[in-house]
Amino acid sequence: MPHLICGDTGKALELTKQIADSGEGTIWETERTKYLAKVFKNPTKERIDKLKVMLANKPSDPNAQRNHISFAWPESLLSDKSGQIVGFMMPQIVGGRELLQIYNPSLRKKRNLEVDWRFLHVVATNIAHVVQSIHDKGYIIGDIKPQNILVNNQALVSIIDTDSFQVKDPLNGKVHHCLVGSQGFTPPELLGKDISTTLQNTYHDRFRLGVVIYYLLFGNHPFQGKWIRSGDSPEQDQLIRNGWWPYAPNSPIQSGPSTISLDTVDPQIKEYFLRCFNAGYQNIELRPSAQNWYHILRQSFEDLQDCSSVYGHVYRRGYQKCCWCERKAALGVDIFELQATARSKSIQSSPSLQDIPIPVQKSAKIQPSKQKINKIELSASVLEFRQAKFGEKITHNVTITNPIPQTLLKARWEVLPHPNDPPHKPNCHPWISFSPQEFKGNQVSCKITVNTSKLQAQCRGSRKIVLKSNSLNNSYYITLNVQTLAILSDTKKLPWLCMTWLLIFFFGIGYIKLDYLSVALFLASVISLTGFKFFSSIRVFLSLLLGWLFLFTFLGVVNPIAGEFLAGIISGGIGAIAMARYDNLPEDEKYQTSFLFLFLLIVEILGTFLGIGLKKEMYTNIYLVSGLLIISIFLLDILIISPYLNRRNQVAIYRQQARNLIKL
Repeated sequence: MPHLICGDTGKALELTKQIADSGEGTIWETERTKYLAKVFKNPTKERIDKLKVMLANKPSDPNAQRNHISFAWPESLLSDKSGQIVGFMMPQIVGGRELLQIYNPSLRKKRNLEVDWRFLHVVATNIAHVVQSIHDKGYIIGDIKPQNILVNNQALVSIIDTDSFQVKDPLNGKVHHCLVGSQGFTPPELLGKDISTTLQNTYHDRFRLGVVIYYLLFGNHPFQGKWIRSGDSPEQDQLIRNGWWPYAPNSPIQSGPSTISLDTVDPQIKEYFLRCFNAGYQNIELRPSAQNWYHILRQSFEDLQDCSSVYGHVYRRGYQKCCWCERKAALGVDIFELQATARSKSIQSSPSLQDIPIPVQKSAKIQPSKQKINKIELSASVLEFRQAKFGEKITHNVTITNPIPQTLLKARWEVLPHPNDPPHKPNCHPWISFSPQEFKGNQVSCKITVNTSKLQAQCRGSRKIVLKSNSLNNSYYITLNVQTLAILSDTKKLPWLCMTWLLIFFFGIGYIKLDYLSVALFLASVISLTGFKFFSSIRVFLSLLLGWLFLFTFLGVVNPIAGEFLAGIISGGIGAIAMARYDNLPEDEKYQTSFLFLFLLIVEILGTFLGIGLKKEMYTNIYLVSGLLIISIFLLDILIISPYLNRRNQVAIYRQQARNLIKL
């Protein structure tokens, strides 16, 4: 048997059995368990340089914690006895089937694979997740097709033929092109071009991914249907080039009698297909990303339910009735008929995104469980987190209850990935935390805390958290809606115009020395805060001016209490006009009403005492002046200086950290 030298160990590696032969090279089993070798027929420098970049920049495997290999990535270079690099070693994918065998109803039936629509949703979700991790590292897959995607019996996927990817060297920017493409998966803008010299991007992969997901959910290619024009239908690539599929405007391809309606899927998944093949035909940047697909497929998974009539039928709740029963009644064909005699409950071993136990292997059966299964009841499905002050931590309590006797609930909290969040582990989020994170018990109160000091100001967004458990449905979701405060200015504004009016007016009242100041002070403060928005400002101003003249002209004949009452109304009206302008400011620039009431009252008292002091010539009393000065400075610090400095300090801290804060 041939031997090659392994680059990572420097030792000889025996090639034990050739298992495949292609135009590029041969695939061999090796003496190292679960490792294969690919030996090139023409090991060019371009191929070797490409492999070196891939070895130095491996993407993060989203399923590494499950001991699953999501892509057969090169592990080590292999060289012959002369030292020339001739190939590479890669992990062997064990227990996987080609995607074609999973989504094609005829092949599933031929191989006796018991797969339902829920399982296919999970496969699509996991494909999107793996593609996302590859794109995150800057790679373009290029040749996304069913033959290059393997699926195991837990709906976990593996992508093979990774050395065909388009690879960009992060050190010098050199691009190693993808040299291959497949019919039916090449986006329209690349048809007719030389793939081996074309610079591809993620928007091209997005088209290919949309085709693969369509295959999984509908069982056929999206650019396929009934040709309604004269003559024969064009080739599939020509249909793609023209953007003709059953849901394109004015398309000569229409749905056939066996076509599964696009309405069977979640409305947002339908919208994503329309964006991928319609809007994306005009503007490739509108195609949904792998991350977009991943999130919506995860979300729609929770909306799937089992048919109460036919074992193996799964459909979305929003469809109201089983679409597969409808199809079977109309066509006499059931593409999800599983081997079971009856079922009184939903399938207990239904797949989830964490651990999907529905078997794919031959002769596997799905049997309803007779054991008691936990059930979860949550006290809330949506939580609102509204920031009241900068940097605060907001906590809500959620109660989890398991009403099924003689069972014990085990569960843990996780935060679903979001494009704006930095990379994190499911159980360690940068700004969302749980107490406890994991628990056992049938009635548990958990604290969910949002640390707003990690978030950008003036943002509103949401995150989804999931409670994964040993219960019937396995996963339960809660939406967290978060809103942070806005920073529109460095300080809040005081109603200076209103304060000036009241200070002048009560100076006059104090100078004249009325006897019942408390009445005037209270009325003026209350009326000032009303704003008088329903009056014309000019008319009110003239009326109050006349009232002021009347007050000081006839004060000697007016009852003292009535005088103060009238003075309070007049001064309050003047303040109300000024406050009307203050009310137009943004909410975050205004003080609370209780604070303004106290502040305006102090201004009125200050004006009154200034008037009294001038009338009585009391300013020569050093003790009185010193006391008033100390009190004024104290009030000024509490009401203006300290809040101003605190807010300014908070704004400064925020602006220093803004670049590192997370956008909702």
